[in-house]
Amino acid sequence: ELNLLADILTSGKNSVLFKELVFEKQIAQSVTALQYSGKYGGAFVVFATAKPNIDAEELSFELHRTLKNFLARGISKEELERARNGIKSLFV
Repeated sequence: ELNLLADILTSGKNSVLFKELVFEKQIAQSVTALQYSGKYGGAFVVFATAKPNIDAEELSFELHRTLKNFLARGISKEELERARNGIKSLFV
């Protein structure tokens, strides 16, 4: 489900994009992913806000590079389990 993917990419300090762009490279202030499923179509969107003095093109390049590397390696069991537990906790 795309909600799980959004969580894996951007929910929490250990998420793929947050860890890489906000914490390690320190080029983004925030990063968010969300999905919308409509009756006839949908969308999956990733937003990132650059830190002051960081060029938007640099952030875009690093965002795409990180996503490409993530797609190449796939989702780990730990990432999937962490996302599932996060979603389950919303219903407790």
